[in-house]
This record gives sequence, C-alpha cells and structure tokens, in this order.
Amino acid sequence: MSDAKGRLLWYFKRVGAGSMLVSIVLHVLVAILATIWVFTSSAPPKRKAVFQGGGSSSAGVQHAVQMARVQPSLDVLAKRLSVDTPTAAVSLSDMPPLPSVSLGGPSLPASLGKGMGIGDGVGKGAGLGSLKGAIMPAFGFKDAVAGGSLTGAFYDFKQLRNGTPNPAYHGNLNNPTDNPSGAFDFECIRAFMKARWAPKALNKYYRAPTALHVTQISIPRMEADQAPKAYGVAGKVRPKAWMALYQGRVSPPQSGKYRFAGGGDDLLIVRFNGKVVLDAGITNLSGLKPVRKYPGRVSVGETLDLNANQFYDIQIIVSEGPGKGFFALLLFEQDGVKYKQTAQGVPILPIFRVADTRPAKGSLPPHMPDGPVWLVQPSPEK
Repeated sequence: MSDAKGRLLWYFKRVGAGSMLVSIVLHVLVAILATIWVFTSSAPPKRKAVFQGGGSSSAGVQHAVQMARVQPSLDVLAKRLSVDTPTAAVSLSDMPPLPSVSLGGPSLPASLGKGMGIGDGVGKGAGLGSLKGAIMPAFGFKDAVAGGSLTGAFYDFKQLRNGTPNPAYHGNLNNPTDNPSGAFDFECIRAFMKARWAPKALNKYYRAPTALHVTQISIPRMEADQAPKAYGVAGKVRPKAWMALYQGRVSPPQSGKYRFAGGGDDLLIVRFNGKVVLDAGITNLSGLKPVRKYPGRVSVGETLDLNANQFYDIQIIVSEGPGKGFFALLLFEQDGVKYKQTAQGVPILPIFRVADTRPAKGSLPPHMPDGPVWLVQPSPEK
C-alpha cells in the first residue's frame, strides 16, 4: 500500500469515519428528498382568468369573472320564439308599421292613397288592375293624384273670359228647356275641334279657376248643375252650354290593338295621338262613325295599334248643352281578350282608368270597374 493511501485511512479512522461517513450520507439524502418535496408541494395552482379593475391604482385588486352559461334556459327561449311543430317555421312578433315613403310627384288624396297598387289580371293579354282604391268624385279630385292623372278644365261658353255675358249667346239662361243652349254649345265645340283642339281657341271663354284631376271618366247620370258645383263655380255658371276638357299622356297596359268605347249625354269625344278616335255623344260633331254600337248608348271607336313602351296624347271632351240630365262613361276593349257578357250578349268592357280607383255610385251602362290600369303622364297646365 502506498504512503498516500495509508495516511488517508489513518485520517478517517482518527475522525471516526466508520459511523461518521454513514451519518453524513444519510443526512444528504434526507436533505435532497426534503427539497424535492417542498418544491413539488408548493407549486402554484392553475391560474383562473381574472381581470384587473381598470380604475384602481393597486395591482393587488382583482375581480374574478364567472363565465355565464352559453345556452339559455328553455323557458327563456319559449318566450322569444313560438314553434308549432318540430318542422314549423319560427313565428316572430309583428313588425311595427313602417313610415310612408314618398316616390315623388304630386301629393295623393288621403282617401286614394289607401287603395293604390296592382291587383288581379283581367283576361288573356290584359294588364293589371284591381278594385281597392277610393271612389273618384264624378268630375275629379281637387288635389293632384300621386302617380299622375288627367287634368280637367271647365269652360262656360255663355260667358267671356272676364265673366261678362257672351254676346254671341242668344239662349234663355232661365229656361231649362232652352234648345238654343245645346246648339250654341255644339257650335263652340265644333270651332274648337276645327282649331285642332288648341287650348288658345278656348281662351275667349270663361274658365273656372280650379282644375280637377281624374283617374277615369265615369260620371253617373245626374243633373247638369253638378258640374259647376264640382268645379266650385255653382254661383257663377248656369248648368248649360258648358264643357270639361281632360287631357294628359297615357300608355296602354300592354302592347296590342285597342278601341275606346263609351257614351255621353250630351257629348263624349276622345282625341288620341292627334286624331279623333271616338265620338260617342247623342250628337255626332266630328263625323266619325262608330265601328259598332251596344245597348245602353255605348259606341265603339277606331282600332289603335299601341305600344306599351310609348306615351300618347289624349284629350277628352264631356259637355252638356240644354242643362238637363248628364252622364259620361269611357271604356276600352283590347283584341284577344274575352270579356264577360250581359244576358243580352253585350260584352262588359273595362273602364278606362289611370289609377286603381272606383267609379262613383249611380246609373251607368254595363262596365267592368276593376279592369287594367293605364300609365299616365299629366299634361302641364296651360
């Protein structure tokens, strides 16, 4: 054995290496195990989501957040939704009424606005129409109609423009059976027609200051004094030798062949696209003969080939001469459309109308009140 190893053994024996060494080794092992246990048992628990109060300057103040349940209870769902069957659509509460939206143009009378719109089709090839609108006053609405209408002007041939008596009129204003009133009325209207229906040809006669607006020509039989009343000149105009002229621009519901029809007492004359196409009064002033006539004083005019993409000028005369009973009704028929018939086999034709309005109640020849609606562009005031 070398001297170094001998001295090391001597040293351990001197300090009691036998028992001492064992004790040191045991203490070291215990210390290692204790350290491991302390670190494992004191590990921080899994952190929960917390939010620190934004308004506090202390970092130690925190608020735990409790997550809400994702799925609401069934009683809450039952209050929000109603389902009749497992496959039924969800039923929601009614929406609140929406405010009305103006599409521009003149204002609509309140009673008329409730029924404007598109309704059921009428016959093969016909346009759209229904019967949900307001009843149109016999001679027209006082207010312009939204979407357009025909504008009516009222003339009294017995007076001049300034309201003085017309020296050319020799009839008796106080005699309701004054036939010269009728003859004078026809004479004035013939002169207007010879002037190509130019408004300036009427400038010398008295004109009511108020215009009316029609969506159809459907005037039930009535006393002739109702016309001056409607135009607000009942105290100014005697109910004879007067004329109402309605005009505008219209387009048919569909392209096709059309004919205007109707009747009037005393006069109903239609000028379309610069040409007289219907003269359906009790006296024929234009010389145009009807294509055919139906019972109830209904005459049918010339055939017109019309394009639904085009607007045409239309002028309509209604007039009363002697000052007795009066009526006027303007209808139309379209080739290819089969109309219902009366017991006598007379076709029931639709009223010519430019809005979804109803005719005033009263006596009129057979007619269809809910036929197709024509488009209209109101003519400017002249």
